[in-house]
Amino acid sequence: MKTALITPIPDLDRFAGGEPIHMMLAQLCSLKGSSQRYLEFYARERANGSHVILDNGADELGKGINMSTLLDIVEAVRAQEVILPDVQGNGPDTVAATQDALRWLVDDGREQYIRAGEPKLMIVPQGQLFSEWRNSLNMMLNATEGFLPVIGVAKNHDELIVGGLGRCLRAIPSGYEVHLLGWPRRLITLLEVAEEFPWLRSVDSGRPFKHGMIGQHLQDERRLPTRAPASGGEQHFFEDSIPTNYENVTRSNVDLFKAYAGA
Repeated sequence: MKTALITPIPDLDRFAGGEPIHMMLAQLCSLKGSSQRYLEFYARERANGSHVILDNGADELGKGINMSTLLDIVEAVRAQEVILPDVQGNGPDTVAATQDALRWLVDDGREQYIRAGEPKLMIVPQGQLFSEWRNSLNMMLNATEGFLPVIGVAKNHDELIVGGLGRCLRAIPSGYEVHLLGWPRRLITLLEVAEEFPWLRSVDSGRPFKHGMIGQHLQDERRLPTRAPASGGEQHFFEDSIPTNYENVTRSNVDLFKAYAGA
C-alpha cells in the first residue's frame, strides 16, 4: 500500500517532496507562522500529480472540524479527498456527525463542495466494541450511498477491538478503497495486515519522525515507549526540524514504514 508521511513542517521538502500520496492535517492550516508554508507545499505537490487527503483533526482534537472549514482548505490546495467529521471512539456520535455533514453537502454546502472540486469523501467508523464499530460502518455506508466513499480504519482499533484491525478489515465489503489512519502501536501489525489484505490502498504515519526527532530507531521495538514521543507537544513537533545528526535514523524509520506497508 502507499504511504503518506506526516512530517514536521520545516522538513516537508526534505522528506515528503515528490511522494505519491499525502495526508494534510486540518488543524495545522491555522498554525501561526507556518500555515502558509504548509498550504503552499501541498498545493505544489497536488499540482505535480500527488494525491492529497485532508484529515479532519478528530484524532488530535477529539472530534472533526466542520465541513465548511475543511472545504475551504480543500479548495485552497485542490486536495482530492477529505475525511468526514468523526468522534473518537464513539460510533453513534460519528454516524450523527457524518449524516449532518452529508445533509449539509447536498443542501447548503452544495455550491462550496462543487467549488472545491467535489473531492472524494472518507468515512471513519468508530466504536469501543466491534459491534459498535460495524454498526457505525454499515450506517455510514448507507448514508453515503451514491458517493462511493473511501473507508478509513483508525489505528487505535487494533487495541480497542478484540481481533484488532484484521477483524475490522474482514468486515469491510468489497469494492471500496481503504486507508489505514496511522501506524499501530504494535509496529509489526502493519506488516501483518499488508500481507493479509493486499488490496489496502494506503496508510499514513508521523511515527518515523516522532521517533527520529529524538534519534530513536524503530527497528528495536522492544525499547520503544508505549506511546510515540512528541517533544513538547504536537505544535512543538510540527514546528521543529529533524536534527541533522538524526537524519539517517529518521530515513531508516521511513524505510521501515514503507517496507512494512509493502510500498
